[in-house]
Amino acid sequence: MNLDSIMNMGLNNSTGNILNVLWQVYHSTIISVLLCLALFFVVNFACKKIMKKSVFHYFGRSIEPIFAVSEIIFPADKFIPVGNTEEIDKWLVSKTNKSPNKLIQGDRLGWLKDKIPENGQYGYIYKTIPSHLRRHIVLDGRLPGGWDVNWLAWRHVHAEVIGAISAKAVQIARLKARNTFIITGLLGAVLSVLLHQSAIPFPSWADGVSALPSSEYYTLNGFTIAVSVAISVALAFIGSSLLIPVYAYFGFWRVFNIWWNQQNKNLKIPTRDAIVLWKSNMNQRKNYLTAYNRSVAMLPKIPENI
Repeated sequence: MNLDSIMNMGLNNSTGNILNVLWQVYHSTIISVLLCLALFFVVNFACKKIMKKSVFHYFGRSIEPIFAVSEIIFPADKFIPVGNTEEIDKWLVSKTNKSPNKLIQGDRLGWLKDKIPENGQYGYIYKTIPSHLRRHIVLDGRLPGGWDVNWLAWRHVHAEVIGAISAKAVQIARLKARNTFIITGLLGAVLSVLLHQSAIPFPSWADGVSALPSSEYYTLNGFTIAVSVAISVALAFIGSSLLIPVYAYFGFWRVFNIWWNQQNKNLKIPTRDAIVLWKSNMNQRKNYLTAYNRSVAMLPKIPENI
């Protein structure tokens, strides 16, 4: 076999090598992406503090414009209300206008009458009672009907609070999505290089024959690695963009729970006696409320402005 025959055989094998490259790219890329997703949850927690003080933080700042473009397709406020007070009010109305709950619809008195009958032991709350005879709304550490006092914290929930919480949730979602992309993208790139650095076997018959088979080998192998890295990074970016509204939704409820606990903390502490008194004073409370309702019923008609 002469030199020309060897060269022709090497060129004819290039088509088969290209098909092998495409298969290797597809197969190994899927493996690398799955490994990235599996490792992300561990690495993300371990690197959380490092991300804020290392080069990753500054790299993340540089890719923020890219995620700003991605939010056109995957907006962070897809599941939460964002905007000014009027926009948030409209959003809340659109989500609750079909609710059968009277309290949500604004009929507070109708909702209360469904929960606490006017002729029940808490019927006095529907009466106009002079201030010197009016008893405190809290009895044995709870509200009428047995509700916890911290239920009153809902009075502080309004559009401005929701807007502030939503803005914080969107900020957290963007940071998490950026960190997700950095970690999964880097892991995907590294795994792609490790999995594809020997995707095409070097033709041993071409060793020392000519520079063309060797250059073809290195070119195709480099092309395989480059394409695999690009696909891994692109999939990491798409996956991170898809997670932005999800991160924002769960971030909203996380921030809301923190705010809620701060609001009702001042209500919980003074009424800790409800843990013991509410059950132990059941009979005494029933007798007291019966006598109190009887006293209220004996009062003359009081004008509403008193």
